[in-house]
Amino acid sequence: MMTEASPPSGTATHTWTTRVAYHECDPMGVVHHAVHVQWLGNARSDWCRSLGLPYTKLEEQGWWLAVRECAVTYEAPAHHDECVDVVLWLTSRTKTRLRHSYVLQVEDRVIARARTELVCLDRSWRPSSIPSALLELMPDCSEASA
Repeated sequence: MMTEASPPSGTATHTWTTRVAYHECDPMGVVHHAVHVQWLGNARSDWCRSLGLPYTKLEEQGWWLAVRECAVTYEAPAHHDECVDVVLWLTSRTKTRLRHSYVLQVEDRVIARARTELVCLDRSWRPSSIPSALLELMPDCSEASA
């Protein structure tokens, strides 16, 4: 799974913005690397909410979207009190999986690029088809398949 440098032209994106809190920084004064992964999760949750189907509704219906794979490439530091934009887009989907790419930036400076793969699970922890209620709300992506 490769990380795309930026979304292909015409691809729907979603941006979630956060301000770096002091406790998110390490002793060197930069955002700790693990925080970036938390931000990816926050951005995905916000993306689902923006589509009209927050994670809580999926969970109420008996579905979980579990992270199967996550990769982050760090390019530059972020510091306390800076605003970070996490831009995400859906790169592909299968019957049971969603793949997203991300660019994290402070103003025009890219601080990281990332990708995730989520798998839809039922309450038995078994892979399950992504609920049609979510599929109907998702934007198209170039590699999407049934």
